[in-house]
Amino acid sequence: MTDSSPRPVLPVGRLIEAPGTPLDVWFHTLARDLGVDADVVDEQTLLAVVQHAARSVGKPAASPLTAFLVGYAAGIGAGPLADAMHRADDLATDWYARWMAMGGPHDWSRAEPV
Repeated sequence: MTDSSPRPVLPVGRLIEAPGTPLDVWFHTLARDLGVDADVVDEQTLLAVVQHAARSVGKPAASPLTAFLVGYAAGIGAGPLADAMHRADDLATDWYARWMAMGGPHDWSRAEPV
């Protein structure tokens, strides 16, 4: 028995990358589709930064927001991408300790500790 269902046709220029991990394939396919040179982004460092942010902030939503702001900062010329990633990682490193020193999750109104 043969499968007679039609196969999807991808638009020209939207070829799927060679096999790799699903995340690698997604990253490179999206970068190409957006017109971004994937070699400019240190994928492993960016993943580490956003994972660190999610753990330090205590919210998974910190990951996409961090990635967006890091990329946006680099895109508007606020500095090199690597610097934005390092600055975000430095902030995430100290975030949990500062957050707890300010009273934890329910007291953001207190001044930052000295």
